[in-house]
Amino acid sequence: VVQGFFSGPYCDRLPYSVHGCLDMAVTKTLPSFKGLRPLTRKERQAREQAREQVKAFHAEMQIARARSEAESQVRMAACRRWVSSVEELWTLHCQIELRRAVAAEKTRAREGLLRCVQGDVVRKRNLKNNPSLHCEVLHIKGNVFTIRNLFTRQRESAPVEALRFFRRGTFLVNVFSVEEGCSKGVEVHADMTVKSFVEQVQGEFGLEARRRVQFSRGCRDLFPRTTDAYAVDEAGLGLRPYQQLSVVVLNRPFTLQIVSLSGLQMPVFDVDDDTSAREVLEAITHRAGPLPPDTSYQLAVGTRTLRAGDGHLSLAALGICAEGPQVSYVVVKHLVCPQCSRSHSLQHDVMVGATHEGWGLKWNCCKYSCVGCCLDISYDEYVSACGACRCFWHVRCL
Repeated sequence: VVQGFFSGPYCDRLPYSVHGCLDMAVTKTLPSFKGLRPLTRKERQAREQAREQVKAFHAEMQIARARSEAESQVRMAACRRWVSSVEELWTLHCQIELRRAVAAEKTRAREGLLRCVQGDVVRKRNLKNNPSLHCEVLHIKGNVFTIRNLFTRQRESAPVEALRFFRRGTFLVNVFSVEEGCSKGVEVHADMTVKSFVEQVQGEFGLEARRRVQFSRGCRDLFPRTTDAYAVDEAGLGLRPYQQLSVVVLNRPFTLQIVSLSGLQMPVFDVDDDTSAREVLEAITHRAGPLPPDTSYQLAVGTRTLRAGDGHLSLAALGICAEGPQVSYVVVKHLVCPQCSRSHSLQHDVMVGATHEGWGLKWNCCKYSCVGCCLDISYDEYVSACGACRCFWHVRCL
């Protein structure tokens, strides 16, 4: 009826706004009778099938969630076991390292105690660190110490395990210099190495660091195993308070007389057995003056002429000392390349093929001629070569 009313002849007489409102009201208020009819068999089956699918989906979700939670619990348990294992291993490692450190510290403390000499201060382990309980070491026999209290002056004996090191004391060692003919006291403590003791002796007698010294006690020469050994140990010098040592300089400086071919003598001062031939040539150049760039000084020891490669040899290795043999010097001219006038890359007594191959080229495809006489050089001929400009020449041509 309503639909017919709005679609009849009266509908055209209503305003457009009223018509729209009524149309919207009818559309929203009229019920749908489609949902009130009974479901068909197919619809019921479809609805049941949908419900079953939803139930199956929820069951699968629950199973997947349970499986995920179980796997997560397994992973967490594995992580906890791994963390526990790592913590146990780390604890065991720390315990082992701590035991090693404690053993090393005990060994170091024991060695430090056994290295004590008269005047060092120790105390007992079972007593407090009280200055009135500190004791002075008098002497050591085996592992037993004879100590004396610094305040009560009471003596007693104690094993090394019952003592703890407290302070080092210094003592004097009298060192007699054979060269200077005088004796000086050197302060030493038990932790001083042989190297430090040698440096202190060199400083007392004004010796240079390059001077090698030899110590002796009575008629016995002292040879330390290493310079890092303690001076009071047997591996070092075995120093004790108020000992008398003598020191001798092994590489004493002397003046080397060098004679030129003309008979002119040139003294070189303050050389020793460790001075190299290159240093002697530098001293000669400094005193005689520089030479032209293509000449240099060359030493001759007796009948032996030193080459440029002998500059690193020491005077002791060459047999040169203050007593002899005679050393002379001559002025020689440098061999230079006749083509580029260079001398740093010359080679002598070489063959063309081998030298050509050494330059990175083939040995059987090279043909060179002498830069002096312009004659061809054969493969088996020994000549001189220059690596800078890559040329060859006969020795007789220059």
